[in-house]
Amino acid sequence: MIIALGYLYFKFSPSQTNNKIEKTEQSDDKNFPTNLKINKKNLNSKPEWYKEIKAEYPEGDVAGVAETEKFVRDKIDQLWCANDDEKLTESDVKEKGMLEMYKCSLDIKYSFTHNNKLISHKISEYGMYGGTHGIYNAEAFTYNTNGRKLALSDLFYDSNTYKKVLSDKLKNRFKELQKQNKDYNFDSILNDITSEAVIESVPFIIKTNSITFLFSETHGLGYGVGEVEVAIPFTELKNAIKSEYID
Repeated sequence: MIIALGYLYFKFSPSQTNNKIEKTEQSDDKNFPTNLKINKKNLNSKPEWYKEIKAEYPEGDVAGVAETEKFVRDKIDQLWCANDDEKLTESDVKEKGMLEMYKCSLDIKYSFTHNNKLISHKISEYGMYGGTHGIYNAEAFTYNTNGRKLALSDLFYDSNTYKKVLSDKLKNRFKELQKQNKDYNFDSILNDITSEAVIESVPFIIKTNSITFLFSETHGLGYGVGEVEVAIPFTELKNAIKSEYID
């Protein structure tokens, strides 16, 4: 029951379902500099005996930084652990032999990638909500030089065909990964995690020469795989992705 509640919170918490796209801070720069730097802060705390938080978040006036910092802080504020309700003491839990079931933690790593026209802020999470193993999750937010937050569909010319293009290419990439990794059966979930119906829900980041999708347990992978990045080079998307976003 404890594990199920933790999973439900993680899957359906407001931060997981907020896909609102809106304009953010403005920038007069036409291009992001190749040597762009973003300050990164660390937060380490243990507010309760059963709860521990380690988080990285960005600071500064670069497009999307303020929203990404808020996202991380909201995740911390919304962290729910079973003992938040049950209020057991550490001694009580030890006596019952259930210490592992009540230990709760959140570990957040921040990074960013960019090309000349777009910047992506990436959040990698590993959360323990009570139980024998945690849950991996990845989120990402992409902005242009004017500070506008972009959805995946904003990057492509044809809103009716881009999902099929990406779905087909992701399937091919996972088939290549399957050949390299015999310990995990990607083929068994291939159609589910790369279907046109779910493409928009998979986080993506922009790198210098590619658009890269972030798959994790929250986005279809099984437990133990962690986070898997699947890149599609811009050279394969020249007729689909808007030329203004490609170096």
